[in-house]
Parts: sequence; structure tokens; C-alpha cells
Amino acid sequence: MSLGPLRILDWYLLRRQALCLAATATVVVTVSLIVVIVQDIDELLREEAGWSEAVAYFGLRAPQMLVQYLPVAVFLSVLVNLGILMRRGEVAAMMSAGVSHARITLPLAAFGVLVAVGGFAWNEALALPTEVRAEELWTTIKHGTPNPSSELSFMRGSGGRLYALAFVHRKRLHNFVMLEMGEGGFRSPRVALFARQAYWNHGQWNFLHGMLYRYDEGGRMVEAEPIGDQPISYPIEETAEDFSRYQQKTSDMTLEQLFHFMRVLRSVNESTADLWPQVHARFAVPASALVMTLLGAAVVLSSWEERRGRRVLLAILAAPAYAALMEVCLARAPAGPHLSAWIPNLLFGILGAILLKRSSSF
Repeated sequence: MSLGPLRILDWYLLRRQALCLAATATVVVTVSLIVVIVQDIDELLREEAGWSEAVAYFGLRAPQMLVQYLPVAVFLSVLVNLGILMRRGEVAAMMSAGVSHARITLPLAAFGVLVAVGGFAWNEALALPTEVRAEELWTTIKHGTPNPSSELSFMRGSGGRLYALAFVHRKRLHNFVMLEMGEGGFRSPRVALFARQAYWNHGQWNFLHGMLYRYDEGGRMVEAEPIGDQPISYPIEETAEDFSRYQQKTSDMTLEQLFHFMRVLRSVNESTADLWPQVHARFAVPASALVMTLLGAAVVLSSWEERRGRRVLLAILAAPAYAALMEVCLARAPAGPHLSAWIPNLLFGILGAILLKRSSSF
């Protein structure tokens, strides 16, 4: 069965776009790896890490870098693809045959949707788990001392316990949450402990400013003991070294793990508002593939002949500006609205729509 002219055009544009994206993604990830190597090489040399450890660490960081810089790679790939077609006169030939800019953009937009779905799956199945392994390897290289962080982390402990904490120092924790569960899991908690501060002293954990809840076999709370300025201790098998070695940051959790973690916090009446922006970010970052595809097509195809310099400037600044805005929105997300992760997509999507609308051949 023969394909129609437009179907052939679609496959032609899709094939070229896939090749261009593979090339730009390789370049972007390679440059990002070089930057990370330059930043971390002194630390690796100071800790006398072996070549195998160094190679493994940087290799484990690569999948997450692809997700992080996916918008840049997609935008550049569209610029390269359509830019080459315009220089060859192929876009002009399509237009002379009655193919509008919107029709040229359509298969690219479909490809952007596929990249967005693939980016989400890549992040959940590969990038986040390898980032966790990279953090664990980095902690091993630094002899059990991870980078201090105020970000909430999550880990599974012994005796059916789940922990949430913010690691600040090897022997000091903030916003500590422990949930000890029975055979019924969340439906049959035994003990729930929340403390604003915890410190390791004389082989045991001491807790300050919080609450200690106890439950009966039916999961009903039978005791609520406040924790004030006078520290209390509770028998926990995990040591300071265990917490520093096995913690998992919320930014490195998959959606399933993140929702599980939020259930732990809700079980001890803790707010999960700060985590919802991260949930939205899991979808907003991959969705940027579609936004940047449309923006790239709009920049190249928009008829700004009298303003070519402005169009070139926009092409140069759009991707870095998007990446910077997304980083700011994610960094300030806990203090802002839940949908803050979607702000870059919204703004740049509107910009792309305006440019396409102004195109005389749209």
C-alpha cells in the first residue's frame, strides 16, 4: 500500500527530528558530564577514589542529566532540523505545494508528545533509581558522609519501620518521623514518633520537640505523649551511620515512592503540602518536550524577515531561559503554589503560540 504525500512528509520530518534529537541530546549530556567532572574531580582525588568508582559515579549521573536537560536538547533539535530544511529550501518547497506552517509543525508536535511520555518513563524507571545509586556511591567514596541537606529524605528500617528525616550532620537530624507498623501495614500502626530535632549521644537517639503516639492492635491511638525541651530516648536500631548511608531524598523518589512517603507523613498528621510541587514536577519536566518543540518550530517558521536579529537572539536565549526559570520554580516550589512547576511550560507555551499565530503561513 502506498502512502499519501502528506504521510510521506510526516515520516520524513519525524525521522529527521529523531536523528537530530539523538545528536543534540548526546552533545548536551556530554557537555553536562564534563561540567560535573570538573566540579567533582577535586573531591574524588581528595578521597582517593579509584578509576572504577569515578567512572561508575559519572555513568550513574548521566540518565538524570538527560531528563534535566531534555528541554534544551529538544529545543536545539527542532532548531537544527527545521533550520537545515529552510537552508535547503525544503520548507519553501512544502509551502509552495500548499503545506502550511501548522501542517509542518503537526508531526513535530506528535513527536514531542512521544518524547514527553518517553521522558516520564525514562525518569521513573531509570533516571531516579540510578541517581539514588550515584548518591549511595558518593557517600561510600566519602566514607559514609553524604552532602548535608535540609531536604526531607526517606528510608526503610528494621522491624517494619519507615523513617522520614532531614539529614544535617552525621549525628543530628531535623524533622524526624518514624512509623512502626504491624502486620497490617498502614492500617495497624504501633508507634509513631515525630520530633523537630534528634541527636545521637552515648549510643542512642534523643528526641526534642515533638509527639510520641502509641496505638492498640486495632490501629486506634491510645496514647499521645508530648516531647518538649527535655529530650526523650526511644530504642531505634538504626545508628547515625545507617541514616547517613541509606537516606533517600524526596527529589530522588519515584512517584510511587513519593506517594508512599506522603502517606507516612499524613499518618502522623504532618503536612504534605511541600511535596505536591515535586509531584507536579514529575509531569511538568517531561511535558516540556512538547512545549519546546512548538517553541522551536515557532522561532524558525515565524515570518520575522525584518526582525531576523531578534529571532536569532530568541533562539539563543530561549533554552537557557527556560532551564533557569524551571530551576527557580522548583527551588522555590515549597513556598509557592502547588502548580509552580508548570509556570515555565505555561509562559513558553504562550510565547510559542503567539509566534505561530503571527506566522503569515500558519
